[in-house]
Amino acid sequence: MMDIDESTKTTLLQNISNPQGRAIHKTECALSFHNLYSEGGIYLDLSSFVSFSPENALLNYKQTDHPVYLQIQSKKVPKEEEEGESKAPTVMAIGVEGGFRIDGDFNIETEYSIVVFPDEKHIPYPNENLPDQVAENIEFIIHHSSSENDANSAAWVEQLNESRFYENLEQVENPPKIPPSGWKCAACDLKENLWLNLSTGYIGCGRRNWDGSGGNGHALAHFEEKNLYPLCVKLGTITGEGGDVFSYHPSENDMVLNPNLQKHLKHFGIDMHKLKKTEKTMGELEIDLQTQFSFSKLTENGKELTPMYGPGYTGLVNIGNSCYMNSVLQVLFSVPEFVETYRNVSYLHETFGNAPNNFHTQMAKMCFGIHSGKYSQPETDNEQQIRPHMLKSVIANGNVDWNSNLQQDAFEYYQWFLQQIESNEKNNQDPSNVFKFSVEEKLQCTETNMVKYDSQITNAIVLPVNLSNAINLEEYESDKAARENGDVPEVQEEVIPIVKLLDCIQEYSEPETVEDFYSSGAQKKTTAIKQSRFKTFPPYLTFCMRKFFVGDDWVPKKMEVSFEVPDRININHLRGTGLQSDETLLPDPDNNEEEEIEINEEYVNAVMNMGFPRVQCERAVHFTNNSGAEAAINWLFDHQTDPDINDPLPKKGGSSSSSGVDPEALAMLQMMGIDPVKGAMGLAATNGNVEAAIEWVFSNPDARPEDVSPAGQNENDKEEVLVDGEGEYELFAFISHMGSSAQVGHYLVHVLKEGKWIKFNDDKVAISDDPPIDLAYMYFFRRID
Repeated sequence: MMDIDESTKTTLLQNISNPQGRAIHKTECALSFHNLYSEGGIYLDLSSFVSFSPENALLNYKQTDHPVYLQIQSKKVPKEEEEGESKAPTVMAIGVEGGFRIDGDFNIETEYSIVVFPDEKHIPYPNENLPDQVAENIEFIIHHSSSENDANSAAWVEQLNESRFYENLEQVENPPKIPPSGWKCAACDLKENLWLNLSTGYIGCGRRNWDGSGGNGHALAHFEEKNLYPLCVKLGTITGEGGDVFSYHPSENDMVLNPNLQKHLKHFGIDMHKLKKTEKTMGELEIDLQTQFSFSKLTENGKELTPMYGPGYTGLVNIGNSCYMNSVLQVLFSVPEFVETYRNVSYLHETFGNAPNNFHTQMAKMCFGIHSGKYSQPETDNEQQIRPHMLKSVIANGNVDWNSNLQQDAFEYYQWFLQQIESNEKNNQDPSNVFKFSVEEKLQCTETNMVKYDSQITNAIVLPVNLSNAINLEEYESDKAARENGDVPEVQEEVIPIVKLLDCIQEYSEPETVEDFYSSGAQKKTTAIKQSRFKTFPPYLTFCMRKFFVGDDWVPKKMEVSFEVPDRININHLRGTGLQSDETLLPDPDNNEEEEIEINEEYVNAVMNMGFPRVQCERAVHFTNNSGAEAAINWLFDHQTDPDINDPLPKKGGSSSSSGVDPEALAMLQMMGIDPVKGAMGLAATNGNVEAAIEWVFSNPDARPEDVSPAGQNENDKEEVLVDGEGEYELFAFISHMGSSAQVGHYLVHVLKEGKWIKFNDDKVAISDDPPIDLAYMYFFRRID
């Protein structure tokens, strides 16, 4: 056991902070992606509880004068597989028994030692000669989960809810007796993936999965005939412990629990205790699909692709349904203006104690990580790849949705990401400006022919997808009708409508009628003709295809459509003209001429149930004059790119705080014992992020109010100047989505690099010989100089 002299003990006691209640970052370096498994492990600063690589720990010591660190080194040791041990996951979960194994086929061995600068003296831990207080703090740190694990919990399990129909489920009289085997679909004779309707005894096949497997949807069709009898159980999954039950009712439309399953099955002569499992459950099938997709070799039509390595060809590990984020990051960090801005060494040294929560530090860390090539080598171990935990947390900025492990919409994240960049770069060069442009909106009153011109700045256009414009419309409608009538062989490939991207762009700019338009010229409500044109053309132009929609049954769905996308486009003819000499402007309306609209809370709640934020729902209900939830949802789809889409409606007689500090956030800090002045300083310095503010307060004990500039404050506010140019573009990236709606499935991205399309599927990077350009969700164009 190593002896510890009194001088070292004093240094330890004076420089190890109490870790209780603190965020502890102990998985990777805050300035690079050097982690526990890298050479030398990581050095955890025992004052700030931020980790560094050995080299950066020395810089941190010189910058902060923090001398004491806990070195953490981990390695993987192959497991000895026990007899009968199953490697395949059996539940859709991570980090729990039967789920995906975090550590794979390895045990993790970790060694600890205390390091004291400037001599970098190592004290192996555990050590009986350490002061009790030091040992207690070290034990707390070792057994405390890392902040990255807290924010991106590794243990998640799909939760099922009880169906609201099971208690009073109607079952037909004189039901058919269901045999214990030999089942087949009543409509197409399929013998797998069969579902028994628990009301009628009808046996139908399940729906088709996104990968083409599954059935033909006859169990669903049986429910839709009368919109009755919603509960079905999957045959082959029934055992004495239960079975897979699905509710087709639009209010549930998901796997559910049925506590009365035994009673309902008995109605058809089925004793569930005598049945054995003969088919995979839906959870197991979902795992198969996820496993096949996420962990198999990158292929296109069965062809193995050529992997790519080196600077700019670095993949990002999926840290829990983070494919939407990974795809957006690959696009943005392929743009030269972004690389030029964030490949800045000074950003890495902008702060040390608060580095995990610092926007510039984490953006620079990601930029260097992607473009260094260090984390993209043929022999790179999975543990030496980029895991964007810290950047995800910084960009989320306290938003629960972006901080969660749930799948999100890539387009919404793209807009949120650019919004965070703008917020943090108001006093600097803002690289997100290369995506911004101005849209000219012309409104012409049909009563007076007078006009009104408005403009708004945005970073993308959501394009309408009108299937009536399909170039194969006749073939598509014929195939669709035949399938609805059951006249198409099951093996015949379904006809997908093909729509030209240029037709979608043109339709966006076509005139449309606006109802209930208040005309200041006519002094009443009437109709107007609205037309949108480009006031400026940006260096980079983003289109999002409106493939996602809410069906008549209120279930989020995705339009299956193929796009004809040219390599180059010229849209100069869509530039706005501004006020013409023969046009007369509408007079400015009096402020009181339009009555204040009371927001219908029922409609707001209905739209919120579709997953939209409350502030957006309130705006939608307001601007559709309380016309109903459906009108509000349609308005939201049309206005997702509005720059003020997340701005609260002004309150009558109210005012906004000029301090920029949220009183509720400040109250939370006070409840934790933080001085209100210090708390306000922390919130101002971290853009209102409570967790980051706590870290800031602890890391800046001597800061004064005059030293702090509120994040995003711009003392020289001025009108934004947009970069304009010709409307000629070439395609350089596209993001694709697999799945039935934006909230499920998988995103991946293709980027054009050095004349070749490169496919980024999370951490897998390869040349794409046959890129699926026609199936994309988002298209990114760059101006042709």
